[in-house]
Amino acid sequence: MFYIKYLDRIIRLLFIITFCCINLWSVSINYVYPKIITPGTSSNENDIFFIKYSNPENEELRLRIFDIYGCLVKEIDTNNPSASSDGFWLLKWDGTDKYNNYVNPGIYIYQLETVKKTINGIVCVVR
Repeated sequence: MFYIKYLDRIIRLLFIITFCCINLWSVSINYVYPKIITPGTSSNENDIFFIKYSNPENEELRLRIFDIYGCLVKEIDTNNPSASSDGFWLLKWDGTDKYNNYVNPGIYIYQLETVKKTINGIVCVVR
């Protein structure tokens, strides 16, 4: 009788522990900066879009940039990310397409993908 009475609570607790552990040990984005970039301008400010992330399990990553219509603009090389001083990894996009031409102003979608997880967000390109 004791087991049946507390079985529901035990199942909920196990679910919470499992969910938290999966999220703690999978890829997560610490920050993206800036949300608005101005590539190819003479000011050299906000020319590059940065994604700072953690990858505790060293999963294989893929970072792709799409335009608002869903067409692939560029796939960023994730084999050699820059390490930051606080233990995170850094990827960057310079606002160019796969032919290294600057993209047109507009809204772009970034997609950081692993086998277990996909994280999406947007970045705006202005001139």
